[in-house]
Amino acid sequence: MRAQPSLVVTGRTLAAGLAGGVIFAVGHLPVPWLAGPMFAVALLALLDIKVEMPTVLRDIGFLFGSVSLGATVTPEALQTITRYPVSVAFLALSVFATVFLSGRMLEKVYGWDRPTAFLASVPGALSMVMALAAASSGDVRRIAIVQAVRLFALVIGLPLVINAVVVIGPVGDAPIVTPAAMLVLFLTAYVASLIFGKRIANPMFLCGMITSTLLHVTDLIPGRLPEPVTIAGMMLVGVFAGVRFQGATFRMVASYFAPALMVLMIALAICLVTAFAVYELTGLDPAAILVAFAPGGAEAMIMTGAAMGLDTLYVSTHHVLRTVGLNTVTPFFAPGRPDAEDE
Repeated sequence: MRAQPSLVVTGRTLAAGLAGGVIFAVGHLPVPWLAGPMFAVALLALLDIKVEMPTVLRDIGFLFGSVSLGATVTPEALQTITRYPVSVAFLALSVFATVFLSGRMLEKVYGWDRPTAFLASVPGALSMVMALAAASSGDVRRIAIVQAVRLFALVIGLPLVINAVVVIGPVGDAPIVTPAAMLVLFLTAYVASLIFGKRIANPMFLCGMITSTLLHVTDLIPGRLPEPVTIAGMMLVGVFAGVRFQGATFRMVASYFAPALMVLMIALAICLVTAFAVYELTGLDPAAILVAFAPGGAEAMIMTGAAMGLDTLYVSTHHVLRTVGLNTVTPFFAPGRPDAEDE
């Protein structure tokens, strides 16, 4: 197949993402501007049609999306933070149980080697997982497909399940921030990402969400971002998730679908059990607990919760803590590392 100019490929990828978002929105499906683009771009990739997303567009998506998420946090949300320690403790338990049980299942049932089974079982922190996979003796393709299938299923399916069993109130209609305030939000997030860029994973997303949350929760900059900005952020993040299917085929996904589905079922079962325990102990919103405990990528899950009108502070706190914890701890326990073999 003849190589195509990068601009053409990028344009095709964005057009597919936009079309997917429109179709999902017209069909009144949950989180349409995140799930639709991800589905459409992933479909192109699986059809062996080249897709790509330049780093600058990825960062713009993370910036728009994260600042929009922080803008949904209100001062009133701080009233529930005293009940977070119990929830965070159960979150840590769920992550440990998910990695342990899923890894053992992949080893014993499907005969996968330990490095591949371990990294395919880590719930979230996908960028870190793939970096470790590339430097390990694990099967990178198996790891990538299992992780991608889990993220895909959660973004598409979780809102449908939650909407079917839990009544969610309408999203608040806060005033829109002024252009000057929006400029301050973006500049603050960008500067913070430059300062902490080498110290944390995905600095644009984390710094944008944290700085925006602080400015909104303290009421220094009240109000939400314009809807087109929020939609653009979600669409670009969805496209970024869909691009991860590049290089995979329907046959390849089908061959790994059974183990990927088993990993997802184990993770969801643990999520449901621990989420129910937290609900019984704290009385927090069950829908917010489910999204906070969902074993998917932080960016996608936090955006999913925000699009459903859930407590963004609660959901983001849990996913950020899990991401930070996994990025800190996983490299020390990942089997098959070259440096571990030399010791």
